[in-house]
Amino acid sequence: MATDLAPFAGTVGGGFFIGFITGYAIKKVVKLAVIVGLFFASGNIGIPLISSVSAGFVLGLARG
Repeated sequence: MATDLAPFAGTVGGGFFIGFITGYAIKKVVKLAVIVGLFFASGNIGIPLISSVSAGFVLGLARG
């Protein structure tokens, strides 16, 4: 009995790929949110060392 596994393999492989890309994107968004949140929080509580960091540096960290 020969069965064609191509549709099943395509579904599993496609699902894995989409899941991987989605997880990676969520990880980057959360990392950016944490970095920007810490940046703004440090300015509100008066830590001059962190609040003097340039926006370019923060964006460079967010890019990974």
